[in-house]
Parts: sequence; structure tokens; C-alpha cells
Amino acid sequence: MTVPFGSSGFFCAEECWEIFSVTTEQILHFLTVCFQKGSTYTTLNSTRAALGHILDENVLGDFRLRRFFKGVYNLRPTRPKYDNVWDPAIVLTYLETQKNAVLDLKALTLKLTALLLLSTGHRLQTVANIELCHIEQTSQGVTIKIPKRLKTSGRNRTQPHFLFSYFTNGELCVARLITLYLEKTKALRSPELTHLLITFQKPHRNATTQSIARWVKMVLTQCGIDTKCFTAHSTRHAATSAAARNGVSWDTIRQSAGWSDRSKVFATFYNRPLISKNFTQAILTKE
Repeated sequence: MTVPFGSSGFFCAEECWEIFSVTTEQILHFLTVCFQKGSTYTTLNSTRAALGHILDENVLGDFRLRRFFKGVYNLRPTRPKYDNVWDPAIVLTYLETQKNAVLDLKALTLKLTALLLLSTGHRLQTVANIELCHIEQTSQGVTIKIPKRLKTSGRNRTQPHFLFSYFTNGELCVARLITLYLEKTKALRSPELTHLLITFQKPHRNATTQSIARWVKMVLTQCGIDTKCFTAHSTRHAATSAAARNGVSWDTIRQSAGWSDRSKVFATFYNRPLISKNFTQAILTKE
């Protein structure tokens, strides 16, 4: 909200308008200028929502604004970020060749990060917020709970809860990889390093979402996937689309990836065709 609100504030200053008492005509002028500069429907709608916090509802409820947004949607509709997506099997085949027993900390970190994202279908933010105190290792596998508030958090929504059972393919087994990673990083951890993923370069720190994004792009590059076309977040598209192709139900995909039961996000933006069981097993089975 801060970016749209800030842009409207600067615009009002340039036009010598009082932002708390602008008219519908002035709002339309501002939004039109933004549209002409390339703003998308989503950006303009966010701007309208931000202005709604400070302006009278009668101003924003004007029929002319509704007609304006209908026109914007027709001229510049919201579109999925990707028309197609890479095949997770490409990454999994590469990661399988990276033998866990001989990996250094950097390679182990990259491999674990990629497998966590592909096997859960979650956001980078979710993986960045996995804390040691919420990891439980059992004879069946590894359980992870994430109580922190995330982008997908909301009232009456369950927080992410992952169960990684021991997988038949040891080189792609997330549970075994987590155990190995914890053993390798144990001596490196100060009391402040409370997250699962830490940076592999000194001084070691809790990995941020930005660090994880860089690591994912490194893995994609190593696999020959064009990172100019696909961002680190594309792991979410690739994983959930692969789950759907492998016959995983919408309910399972929704619950695993953190969407609400009424969400249309997957069908609209994430379920992409390729460029040419349970959720985790469907992803890690390459066939």
C-alpha cells in the first residue's frame, strides 16, 4: 500500500492538490496518468485501495471510477506471469546426481533449498521462516510447523505444517537431507541462528528470502533453465502444476501450497503447462 499511496502523494504535490480532499475527477486524472505510464490493473487497484483509507467512500464509490476500472481491465487485463513453466524433473534429475555424502555446505544448502520449495509448493518466505524449534525428527521422518504470520496467513486458515517421510530415493529424500544439513551446520550455529537455513558464507546468518531467491536462481542456472524468463518464485508454479499433472486433487494442492478453499489463484495464475499419492511424492517422482 505504501508505494501507491506515496505515488499519489507526490502527484498531488506536483498538481498542488490537497490529498485529503481530492475529487473524483482528480483521482481519475491521476489514475489515467498512471495507466498511460504503463501501470497494470492490479497496480491501479492497489492504489485505489490505498486511497480508500483516507478518502470519503462516496468519492471512490463514484460510478465513473467503476467504469474506468472496467475499461482498464478490458484494455490491460491481469495475466499469469508465465504462459508455461519448466519441468521439475529437469531440476530433480540434476539434484539426484549431487550425492549428499560428498556435498560441501554451499552445494548442500542449494540442494536442500530447491527440494524444500519443490516438495511443498510453498513460497520462498515460508521456507525462510522455518525455525529449529519447530522441527521434529522422528523414526518416520521430519515434521515442520511454521507458526509465524506469512503472506498466506489469515483468519480461519491453517499455518503451514509439513511432514517429510523418509523417501525411497535417498538422494532426493528431504527428511534425510534436513537431518544431514542440521548435522553439518551444528558447529556453525550461534544462539542467533535459529532458522533452518543459514548462509553458507561467513559470517553465517539466518537466510533471508532474498538469499534463498539467489540460491534458487543458481540451481535453475545450473540446470539450464533461463532465469531471465523464470524467477525463483517459479518453483511454486512448477511444483503445483506438476502435482496437478500427476493427478493430485485440488484440495491436496490447495492445502499443501497454502491457498484458501475458495481461492482461484492456482487455476488462474499457477496451473501452467510445461514448456514442452500425496503432494510431496507426486513432485519427487520424476516419471
